[in-house]
Amino acid sequence: MKAGELAGKTALVTGGGKGIGNGVATRLARLGADVLIAEIDAAAGEAAAAELCSQGLSAHFLLTDVSQSEQMEGAVRACEAQFGGLDILVNNAVKVAADVLLEEKTDAMLREQLAIGLWAPWWAMRAALPLMQRRAGGRIINFISGDVRTGVWPHADYSIAKGGVEGLGHRLISPQPQAY
Repeated sequence: MKAGELAGKTALVTGGGKGIGNGVATRLARLGADVLIAEIDAAAGEAAAAELCSQGLSAHFLLTDVSQSEQMEGAVRACEAQFGGLDILVNNAVKVAADVLLEEKTDAMLREQLAIGLWAPWWAMRAALPLMQRRAGGRIINFISGDVRTGVWPHADYSIAKGGVEGLGHRLISPQPQAY
């Protein structure tokens, strides 16, 4: 039996191969959770999972393009298949916006930010909620940005996506699972 505050829990971390996502995945694994790292960068995802496993922790990597609904929902299903369910969803994956003034932004730039920054959390939450409800609860952690409040003009597309996530994450009505 694994020890730790999160022993017996399963976590899915998008963008968990590097940066903040890797830090979150590492912390969850050290607290005893089984962690699935959903990452588009195969080398980073494999390395992150291997590092955690080398420490005797439970981590697996799944190549995932979160901008594709089938892959995002597939990552949630993989948690159920591999671990029997899902308790913690961390929507962390991000694409840094091009430093381009709003008047020079393209519709394609906005579509990409919305797919990764807003739609991916939407798809993941929609797929995860039934799994969490079967386990009588869970936690959803959606990352946003201070850009939502300050309005960084060259990152307007990113700010729009993160603003949508802010509304999505704080307005979950059901008492279980909770969104932060």
